[in-house]
Amino acid sequence: MKKTTSFGALTMGVTALLVGAASGHPPHNNSTPQENTSAKPPVVLELFTSEGCSSCPPADLLLSDLQNKPIVGTADIIAFEEHVDCWNNGGWTDTFSSRQWTQRQADYQAAFGRSPDGIYTPQLVVDGNHEVIGSNTTNVLTLVVAESKEPKIAVKVVPGASQKGMQAFTVTVGSAADSALPADADVLLAVTETGLHSSVTAGENAGKALQHAAVLRRMDKIGSIRAKGNTFSGEAKVKFESSWKRKNLRIVAFVKDKKSRHVLGAAEIHVGEAGS
Repeated sequence: MKKTTSFGALTMGVTALLVGAASGHPPHNNSTPQENTSAKPPVVLELFTSEGCSSCPPADLLLSDLQNKPIVGTADIIAFEEHVDCWNNGGWTDTFSSRQWTQRQADYQAAFGRSPDGIYTPQLVVDGNHEVIGSNTTNVLTLVVAESKEPKIAVKVVPGASQKGMQAFTVTVGSAADSALPADADVLLAVTETGLHSSVTAGENAGKALQHAAVLRRMDKIGSIRAKGNTFSGEAKVKFESSWKRKNLRIVAFVKDKKSRHVLGAAEIHVGEAGS
């Protein structure tokens, strides 16, 4: 079982962030609904992680800092954790884990042209375009800054009617910088939840109290756009599970190139208490 380790602290022009040992470990503001009006280009960060992996907590912490602090002044960070289930045989079952997220990580591995045997945690995928050890501060910030300079398609999410644990959201996708999508793309809608934590009693993180960044609760494809098409508008009804805290929920809409899986545009809103 291999392990990759690096140590780094990066001071950028905007903010300094110090994180301790960064390692890769192979497995095995509450607000009312609103439109995303950020003028900064969005960068989507997907962290494949597990409560059963001892190398993952530093990556969870870095992702939380990126999500909640103005560390990268050039980007609007949209971040969430995807808890994989491949660590659940190590003595601790991650209640946030899903086979769907494990498969999603494998799909990325294939898109990157990597062997399935090379899958590891914590793995951070930046805008669906790059992968990096999720706790390597220097490399993560370098990739975030680079992706923030890429042209993005305008995406907007607007909340609609809400009733009995379900709410409608309208997603619109505008034109790309060159007035056309570069490739066929899927439009995805995700629900994430912040404020989640666990007291781990077994496995590699036994005895630790783990705090998480936004955890991915569900993700669905809500439409597709053909290459050279430059707009999309659709409504999706989202059911909120009773165990989710509505005030901590966020809705993420993003457009992903069908073939390369590169994120072409994204937006995020807080669900908040309205409509509950």
